[in-house]
Amino acid sequence: MPFQIIRNDITKVAADAIVNTANPKPKYADGTDRAVYTAAGAEQLLEERKKIGEIGVGQAAVTPAFALPAKYIIHTVGPVWIDGSHGEADAVRSCYRESLKLAEELKCGSIAFPLIATGNYGFPKDLALQIALSEFSAYLMTHEMDITLVVFDRSAFELSGRLFEDVGAFIDENYVDEASAKEYVTSEKRRRRRFGGIFLIGRRRGSAKNAPAPLPDEELEDDEPYIGETEGVAFSRRDSEDDGLPVVGNVEDGDFLASHIESNSLQPPDNGMPAFDGISSAGAGYEAGPRPDAASVSESFFGGQVAASGVKPSTMPPGSLDDLLRTQEETFQEKLFSLIAEKNLSNAEVYKRANLDRKHFSKIQCNREYSPKKKTVLAFAIALHLNLDETQDLLQRAEYALSPGNKVDLIVQYCILNKIYDIIEVNAILFKYQQPVLGA
Repeated sequence: MPFQIIRNDITKVAADAIVNTANPKPKYADGTDRAVYTAAGAEQLLEERKKIGEIGVGQAAVTPAFALPAKYIIHTVGPVWIDGSHGEADAVRSCYRESLKLAEELKCGSIAFPLIATGNYGFPKDLALQIALSEFSAYLMTHEMDITLVVFDRSAFELSGRLFEDVGAFIDENYVDEASAKEYVTSEKRRRRRFGGIFLIGRRRGSAKNAPAPLPDEELEDDEPYIGETEGVAFSRRDSEDDGLPVVGNVEDGDFLASHIESNSLQPPDNGMPAFDGISSAGAGYEAGPRPDAASVSESFFGGQVAASGVKPSTMPPGSLDDLLRTQEETFQEKLFSLIAEKNLSNAEVYKRANLDRKHFSKIQCNREYSPKKKTVLAFAIALHLNLDETQDLLQRAEYALSPGNKVDLIVQYCILNKIYDIIEVNAILFKYQQPVLGA
């Protein structure tokens, strides 16, 4: 991908060029400088460095990389931090710009940077990171090069205090493993079991001593959603007071709503839920009635109230399969290019904003049925400045969804809600929380 952040020793990173925070004079000091000289071969590298002479603050020069897994070492001199009012930030910006300019002149396809001047020179890490990310972002919008930011220790990688606190609070408020298990069940076996096409959704309170056992192939924890059957009766259960699902009937300990649909259908007492035609909803118990037709069940009961649970009967409009298939909406690829046109963006703007290379984007462009990775879809959502509803729609077209139990999803949601649409800044936040970055 055009930009990535990795935790590594920069002397071990394979790239056309690596950047060294150098001493202005032809000698090496502690920190990254000494590590680079030692790994490359200190004597021969020092001889080459002497040929260059003194390097000014904010400037860059190049030597061969010798024993390093690179072609070139770009030596740049960062500023010593005083108080921030002596041009330190401008000097660091110049280090990045001059290094990138030199790499371009050398026709490098890839370059690896440390966080310049944050070691012995004492430049604040959060400010150094902001400068680095902004310079990379600006450069990549007009150039083709793979840039890697190499962090030796995560403690050296600091987001601004307010951003770090806000993202952390957002994750703490929304990241619940149980929510993922209950609301984003991915297994088709757990998500949908059909016994004649009708399900009634209920909740259990407390422990059910006489609850029907799950099917043999269901090995679920006590508080996971499941669908099973006992003695010919289809049922489903939800173990949560606040899972967003409708309660059908008065469900107490061990009591489950059920629908036997071979010859009769059962309807719970009236509790505000829509009743089926021909099925009694009066009284304290269940009463048998004639089986309703599928169309009336779908229209009266499943009209959006049970859809959220993921447990829903097959509803097919009248007509042939060909008629149904003709109702198919845009694929992910088609929707993507519709959005690009709608927002009046060029293809190059979009793939650069999404941290994708041109080759990958071309594959998507040429394949109507292209199946992307989830992180690629999320990268496009950031690149296109989509809101949450638009992001969910694009994800669904690739058969994904945002999950409350996934930290990447939560961080992306936070960024969208706060209009953080710079993919490099988003990836820095993801890296800080030890999550995979977006792009490809």
